[in-house]
Amino acid sequence: MPITPPLSWRPLAAGVAGAPRHGVVGGLSAWSAVTLERLLTDRRAASQVPDAGEGTVGGDSFAPAVTVADVRDCVAYDVPFAEWGLDGDQVVALLESLEPDDFVAGVLRRLDTTLLTDAQRARVLGLWERHSRWTSAQQHDAVLAVAGPSRGRGPVADLEQTASEIEIGFALGVTDNFASEQISTARTLQRVLTRTAGALRNGDISAAHVRTLVTETRDVDAETARAIEDVALRPAHRTKTLGSVHERRP
Repeated sequence: MPITPPLSWRPLAAGVAGAPRHGVVGGLSAWSAVTLERLLTDRRAASQVPDAGEGTVGGDSFAPAVTVADVRDCVAYDVPFAEWGLDGDQVVALLESLEPDDFVAGVLRRLDTTLLTDAQRARVLGLWERHSRWTSAQQHDAVLAVAGPSRGRGPVADLEQTASEIEIGFALGVTDNFASEQISTARTLQRVLTRTAGALRNGDISAAHVRTLVTETRDVDAETARAIEDVALRPAHRTKTLGSVHERRP
């Protein structure tokens, strides 16, 4: 059965003169609306449950694999995932397979969690947490852009450091002392704890883990700090608090 176009662009698909333009950027043209209707129809046809014995494994039917292109099309045409023949579990599974970025966050914002199961909502929460970690890594980069990768020596360098603390404190709405800690953390991640920085950017560890690891390695040399980092980032420790990380020092 052909899909009935959404009301927002049905007039365009019918070629009604003077119909309002809708869409993500500038609106859908009549050509785009017709193209969308065909894409929807093709997608729906592709996701039909196959006949018994055709396209089945062990008697269970399966839907076509969801691709990034499928999800991008939904976002570009502003079409609900369900109309594209995608269910929530497929979309969530795809997002879990991707590295955190703005695209993943954009798709998460479009998910209607009322249509998901409790288990799927928990997975969405985990994806938001992973995105939050990725954002923290971007913020560390922004801090370095203001304060620089290292602190110089002398009175001029001291003034520059103070100015950076004031600027960052104002931007983040925090005290100058906290801003100083942010600068120190960002510099340590760039120069010493590079694997920790990468794990945060990939969403593998939390910002709290990073703060604890930076604090616990602050008074040791770089080689020792990296040895502690190696132990702390092992999978067996990633789901545990790093509050006792000093006990793992070699």
